[in-house]
Amino acid sequence: MSGARAVTDYWYRLRAMDPSEVAHRVLDQAMRWAEPASRRSLAQVRLPNRGSAFPQLPDRLNAPPSLRAAIRDAAKSIRSGRWVLFGWREVDMPDPPDWQRDYAHDPGRAAGSEPRNVWEINRWSELVRLAQNAWLNQEREDARLVQRWLNDWCARNPVGVGVNWRSGLEAGVRLVNFCWIDALIRGCGDAALRTAQLRLAQQIVPAHAWWVWRRRSFGSSANNHLIGELAGLVLAVRRWPVVSRLCGSAERAWEMLSRELLRQFAADGGNREQALHYHLFAWELAWQAHRVMGRFHGAVAERLRAAGQFWCDHAHTSEPWDFGDSDDAQVTPFTAGIGSARNEWKTWLTGGASPSLHFWLGRAPQIPALRAGSWRVYRESGLAVQDAGGWKARLDASPLGWGRLAAHGHLDALHVSLWDGARALVVDPGTGAYLGDRSVRDRLASWEWHNGPIPQFGLSRPRRRGAFVWSDHHDAPELSVDGATAVARRYDGGAPVTRCVRYASDAGAWTIEDRTPPGVPYVVRWRLAPAWRALPCKQGVVALAHAGGEQVRLTLAADQLQRCDVSEDVVAPHFGRLERAPVITVTFRDRLVSHWQRGGSPLPAPSVYEQ
Repeated sequence: MSGARAVTDYWYRLRAMDPSEVAHRVLDQAMRWAEPASRRSLAQVRLPNRGSAFPQLPDRLNAPPSLRAAIRDAAKSIRSGRWVLFGWREVDMPDPPDWQRDYAHDPGRAAGSEPRNVWEINRWSELVRLAQNAWLNQEREDARLVQRWLNDWCARNPVGVGVNWRSGLEAGVRLVNFCWIDALIRGCGDAALRTAQLRLAQQIVPAHAWWVWRRRSFGSSANNHLIGELAGLVLAVRRWPVVSRLCGSAERAWEMLSRELLRQFAADGGNREQALHYHLFAWELAWQAHRVMGRFHGAVAERLRAAGQFWCDHAHTSEPWDFGDSDDAQVTPFTAGIGSARNEWKTWLTGGASPSLHFWLGRAPQIPALRAGSWRVYRESGLAVQDAGGWKARLDASPLGWGRLAAHGHLDALHVSLWDGARALVVDPGTGAYLGDRSVRDRLASWEWHNGPIPQFGLSRPRRRGAFVWSDHHDAPELSVDGATAVARRYDGGAPVTRCVRYASDAGAWTIEDRTPPGVPYVVRWRLAPAWRALPCKQGVVALAHAGGEQVRLTLAADQLQRCDVSEDVVAPHFGRLERAPVITVTFRDRLVSHWQRGGSPLPAPSVYEQ
């Protein structure tokens, strides 16, 4: 980031703080000057020869053969240096890894390096996988490899120094995963491994717990980061109670975490950050802490069940295209594979057969699956979703995001995402990167890159004023259901803009109707998944063909259809990955009706659909 851009970011970040937060941050900075003296007290906290029973390992004999094989294969790839980052990018990893290197950044790409790419390998999820293999398949050399790499990590990352100590969240996630590493390696039953593990835990646990507690997020920064920090403390103190001298009791951390969960997850289960993958990320962190504390009843348990249902309803498992910021984050590798993780989580949460998650986490919350043919509406969170005729539709009428910053929100009010079976058709544009290519990220989060109708000359607000800061919030849209039609409405300068979405079962088609202020030219940009090809618009009809052979026909009608252009632009199916995909740009006045139908002939004349 350039110096000028950094100064601008800090200025707008400061403007987002209220006076009490500014005072708190001044005090926090003063306390950091005293950290060297406080850090010397870490040596006085001596861990016992063994941790407690938390986290509790399952019975090894109950592991399904398929899980044993999947873990063995994954460990083999990690040992050989074939790592997969962010669920898609394959990289060659040396032994030991260079813990400060951005392996996800290809210098030939436009997007530059950024801390999140470095942090990906420093969450230690690959090391958990090796430890799982050492314990489950009795390949103890993998446990020794984990210990060797973690000793190297400690030598190259002194407490508080370097990029890997810039985020309390990252240290919190490392605590979560180290609890599992410690339990798995100790469970191998090897005396030499246990002795080495105690020395390693002594280096890692007190320092991380102390750091996370002192650097925990507060004020306008208290989003999913604080959930991860507190979850890490809950697990660490439950496993090593003596660490409470540095950060307080597990019960205290759990009480703080409980308050955050009830604040950050709405009563209908939606995460207020308005970023669907972070929803699952925060949910898993919370579930691990909830499970370790054994608090299976009460308000928090019910909120987590509602949050699990929200994610299951809105997530697509094969071609996700999540709304809001998404960096494909994971916490602990409980699923059999990276590529199948979403499907495994959804299957487990809805009570289906998910052997890996059931083995590691036990019983799921038993969430009812989405019933086909009717809308499920989350009014507080501002989203509606429906499965019908093999399609899936998601309508967004949400606020911008959580808190004053709305750090991970996008300008996606009135956006519709549409899947034809397993295939994504109309997509959310994605995230791209955080700091590596800010101009691309800003575009992907903008009104223009989402498909809600906007004035031809754009909307002036909100504007992004820093990496994770918006200038202000737009008014929360309205959301309702009228029979089979979901209706979302926002106000542009006081004038209503309405989008109606409904599935016509007799035609097997989706109809999306947009009504805008009279006489004002508006634009809708339908962005498709990269695997689709769009032919030029002819008489209001656009023929779409998928690389897999499927065909869809888009039929457009408007009171005044001014232009319909087919072009290409960038979308981001994964964090750090950009692809070019079709975009259909429609300029109209007053009313636009868009019909989406599989193959076949054009739909009947628009008058058939008028109400």
